[in-house]
Amino acid sequence: MDKLIVTLSFDDGRRDTYTKAYAIMQKYNLLGTVHVITGYVDGTFTRKLSGSSGAMTIEDLTEMKRAGWEISSHGDQHITEKKDFLKSVKKLDEWGMIEGRVGFSIPGSKIVYENEDDFVCFLQNNEIAYMRGGRDKRCYKILSKILYVLYHVFHSKLCYRAFHRYCFMKPESVDKYNLVSAVIRREDKVELVTDLLQHHVGKKEWIIFMLHGIVDDESEVDNSPWCWSEQQFTVFCECLKRLVDEGSIEVRTIMDVISEIE
Repeated sequence: MDKLIVTLSFDDGRRDTYTKAYAIMQKYNLLGTVHVITGYVDGTFTRKLSGSSGAMTIEDLTEMKRAGWEISSHGDQHITEKKDFLKSVKKLDEWGMIEGRVGFSIPGSKIVYENEDDFVCFLQNNEIAYMRGGRDKRCYKILSKILYVLYHVFHSKLCYRAFHRYCFMKPESVDKYNLVSAVIRREDKVELVTDLLQHHVGKKEWIIFMLHGIVDDESEVDNSPWCWSEQQFTVFCECLKRLVDEGSIEVRTIMDVISEIE
């Protein structure tokens, strides 16, 4: 890792990850990681996901995998539980999504059903490549909460940078069973995100962006905190492509980076 590495990580297996995010990223020759709720894809998961119009299909996932995307587990029923996780991996394997090892993205970004250390040991024993969560725990301290409020109210680039400083991982200290991510939500302006990247260009670090829905209608965005507009996402990808072409960053899947670090 000799430059800033950026990963775009999509949770759930939403249909718009295929129709919007994948289509846009293909245009700019960018690859990503999608963490799939397998029950959502095969129809056994019946809960509604905020801002989602439905799940992608096995055919969609197959096309993305062939294009170089990483297909990872997000549980079968969007819970962090051993049997549920194994069920999701079994389905991904049957669908032809796994070659070698597979990764895991924690549903809800936190361990809910079991002791965290116990679950990590379970993943290690089953040779799971990594576990990706949400923001670093330090992002929930008082000062970080203040920065969070300030950047939302005043759209301050300085506060946005300061809040997300813990989301950048250095190669020598990466904990592959505690991968942190920078969460992209409805209210995050693309100008803040691109400025954050520019500020870290030249540093040997890794940042994973956690995204959910990409939608083309602003009213849809307003209905869910987990959706980003297609327009903002396109501007973000244009910035990534420019930085890649300049040789300033690399955009890679989680598995690709983990394999190099190991």
